[in-house]
Amino acid sequence: MWWKWTLRAFQSVYGYEFQDDNLLIARVNLLLTFVDHYRNRFDADPDKKQLKQIANVIAWNLWQMDGLTETIPFRKTPEKEVGFDILDMLSMLDEPSSQKVPVFIRLYDWRAKTSLS
Repeated sequence: MWWKWTLRAFQSVYGYEFQDDNLLIARVNLLLTFVDHYRNRFDADPDKKQLKQIANVIAWNLWQMDGLTETIPFRKTPEKEVGFDILDMLSMLDEPSSQKVPVFIRLYDWRAKTSLS
C-alpha cells in the first residue's frame, strides 16, 4: 500500500521550467528525495523497477515550457507585447531564432493512462 500512495503522490506533482539545466536539477532532486525517503523507511535501496516508475512519472510531470507562449522555449514568439531593457535585448542576440511552428506541451493523465495534448 505504501508504494501506491508514494507513486500517487509523485503523480500529483506538476511543474515546468524554462531553462533545461534547472529542469534537470529539479528532476534529479525529486528522484533523490524518493531514494532518501525509501532508505529511511525500509533501510534499503529501492529496486530498479521502482526507480524506473518514479523516474517516468517525474519526466512526464516536470517539463520544459515557455510560460508566456505555453510552448517549448524558442518555438513561438509571444503574442503579447513584452517590454525589454537594453540588457535583455543584447542577451536575445545569443538565443536561437524562434521557428514559426508552435510545439505545445503534452501532459499525462495517470488515472486514464493516456497522454493529453
